[in-house]
Amino acid sequence: MVDLTNIGTLFAFLLVCIGVSVLRFKAPDRPRPFRVPFGPVLIPALGAIFCVGMIAHLPRTSWLRFGLWLIAGLVVYIVYGYRPFRLRETTKKNWSIETAE
Repeated sequence: MVDLTNIGTLFAFLLVCIGVSVLRFKAPDRPRPFRVPFGPVLIPALGAIFCVGMIAHLPRTSWLRFGLWLIAGLVVYIVYGYRPFRLRETTKKNWSIETAE
């Protein structure tokens, strides 16, 4: 269980490191309250490399369990997201009425 928690947390940190770099270049006009030397490229890249390195040294059973949980989570997310429900239809109708005016 500890290894599964480790791989999940490291994967989340990996996504954050990648996301920081992507946002830095895709949305350069966003307000940023502080700056870090070599921040947009070097620091997130080092963070991603360290996360991948630590993930690589986890046991294979952690990889297998993580993969199964990731697939299960994606299936639930996709099924729930495509399931028609009243809130989405109501929002879609209200939005089309507001934009037509």
